[in-house]
Amino acid sequence: MNVMVRNKYSVMLGASLLLAVLLQPALAATGGNIYKYVDKDGRTVFGASVPAEYIKNGYTVINDHGQVIQTVPRQATAEEIALIQAAKAAEQKNLNDKVSQAETDKLLIRLYRVPEDITKKRDNAVTQLKTQQDLVKLNLTKTESEIVRVQGIIDNNIKANRQPPADITKKMELARSNKEKFEAQFKKMDADRDKLMADAERDSKRLQQLIGTDPAAKVDAKPASAEKPAAQ
Repeated sequence: MNVMVRNKYSVMLGASLLLAVLLQPALAATGGNIYKYVDKDGRTVFGASVPAEYIKNGYTVINDHGQVIQTVPRQATAEEIALIQAAKAAEQKNLNDKVSQAETDKLLIRLYRVPEDITKKRDNAVTQLKTQQDLVKLNLTKTESEIVRVQGIIDNNIKANRQPPADITKKMELARSNKEKFEAQFKKMDADRDKLMADAERDSKRLQQLIGTDPAAKVDAKPASAEKPAAQ
């Protein structure tokens, strides 16, 4: 053992002996372990127990030889607990995302040989969607014309100081309801088309990475599917 190591152990032993001497009166009074803690005024206290209000701040247990046999850390604050939980949640989400991406990669490779296959499927879907959207637009145009026609009948009755017939009023209510329905369908189809385009672009780029045709990107050689989400 070299000089530095011997000096280190000598210092540690000396400190333990000194602590044992200083605590001897307290040890004699308690006949057991001594608890070291900090009170509300920031003073270090040695006693036979730790008052309940100070336990959350942490404490140290010292035996009758002056040796520390246990160190109890302070309790985490609500803010610290929230940060820890948030970090764990983020870590779990990251792991779940990796597993999900691995499953998506498997599906892409199984469904498509080249990115052009994705583009072709996208174009077919967009064409079908446009056909449906044209039909909705036609229905919307007819409904708007019906609203104008029925509104004319209602206006004529009002000018003649007559109450519009009940069936005419119902037709107007139905026409307006259909107009709202067709407008909502048309708007949803716009959103569906945008999603189709975005998904196809994302999948095409990922497939390029997977099959090695995208020199700007590298795919991890180890499949993320080998990883499993941590137990909840």
